[in-house]
Amino acid sequence: MSKYKLVAQIIDEHEQQGVKIEVVEHIFKKALVGIAPNEVPMYRYEDPKYAYHIKFKLQNGAIQIEPGWLHYMHGNLSISTTSSATGLGSMLKRAAAGESMSLTEIKGTGEVHLEPMNSKNFLIVEIENDCLIADKGLFFAGIGNLKVTSEMQSNVSSALLGGEGLFQTKVEGSGIAIFHSPVPVDELECIDLNNDKLTVDGTFALLRTGDVNFKVEKSAKTLVGSLKSGEGVLQTFSGTGKVWIASTLAVRQKLY
Repeated sequence: MSKYKLVAQIIDEHEQQGVKIEVVEHIFKKALVGIAPNEVPMYRYEDPKYAYHIKFKLQNGAIQIEPGWLHYMHGNLSISTTSSATGLGSMLKRAAAGESMSLTEIKGTGEVHLEPMNSKNFLIVEIENDCLIADKGLFFAGIGNLKVTSEMQSNVSSALLGGEGLFQTKVEGSGIAIFHSPVPVDELECIDLNNDKLTVDGTFALLRTGDVNFKVEKSAKTLVGSLKSGEGVLQTFSGTGKVWIASTLAVRQKLY
């Protein structure tokens, strides 16, 4: 005999421009039921299972989401397809950056629920007249006056050698952008640069603000020296702004 228990709770929330964002955690417990010697039912809960989803509460607000993430919605809401990328070339760049060629836009008053997933790795970033450049495929929702396009690496050799690809996702404007981190958010580090430089040995830098310059450098003065050092090439970020890195990414990829 078994009994099931489902608990839902809000573990994070943000609000801006007529939209409230809630991160909802669902805890699913299965209890095995037995009878104690005194004939009273006895419950033994198995290890709980977890699921997470984003819920938007709109009050004459608007959101943008990547196609395929809508789970359900209710209220006085309208839905349409829009694209910040104009022209075939821009749309193909978005596709090359791992994003859909268009976004789903929902406006009005009501609730919108995105598809549940088995991780809570939501990186929620507020920006004000700023720009974010993210690894391909990480962006999946946003609110406010945001323009989502693709950014071509200024240095082709850096794009190819650095492992980031030729195109990345660019989110600019004012609002809140939501990304899905490949590691738990509490394992991310946000590095503040003040006219200085960050050097990363690997491809675990996920996101940066637009004023931060990216390029790939050899780890020694010559290519031979780089090979001897065992490091090869290094990703470098310079200027003033923020860089989010997932230093535990390689370990998690090996474990899972």
